Amino acid sequence: SQGETLWSGVVTAGDHVMIEMISYRFVNPKRGDLVVFRTDGITNLPGARLYMKRVAALPGERVKIKPPYLMVNDKAVTEPLIFLEISSSAGEFHGYSLATESRHMVPVLASPNDEVRLGEDEYFVLGDNTRCSLDSRYWGPVPRKNIIGKATRVYWPFTRINALEER
Repeated sequence: SQGETLWSGVVTAGDHVMIEMISYRFVNPKRGDLVVFRTDGITNLPGARLYMKRVAALPGERVKIKPPYLMVNDKAVTEPLIFLEISSSAGEFHGYSLATESRHMVPVLASPNDEVRLGEDEYFVLGDNTRCSLDSRYWGPVPRKNIIGKATRVYWPFTRINALEER
């Protein structure tokens, strides 16, 4: 999605991103990883699509948003550094926002009192710009089986090949 921050760069509309699909066969995603997952079976999402979001919470954790903070197990998330940057509203970031209700969807994190408890194979994923992101705040956890890999770099267009390393 346009303006979604990846580690040290930005993915913009039309970018093609390389997905590393081997390591998650041996290890589980960790907080901060930018993952690509299938939407099949996720409530309120169209099936047979691929989405890319950042892992914000891990299996067994409790998640809340108390703007501008992402809270996991009642503590503000500050590591990896990207979470602190987003919460601080630095640069292009605006902190973590609560989801807003629409006639199409009732969000799972719409107030500071809402909490999601993740199961043993569930991940909570967020866009870096929660003002403009359709993510787990709206449709809940992503099952581990849906995660297919980790986004590693922009490879097209050629003018943006190093976009993830520029900042």
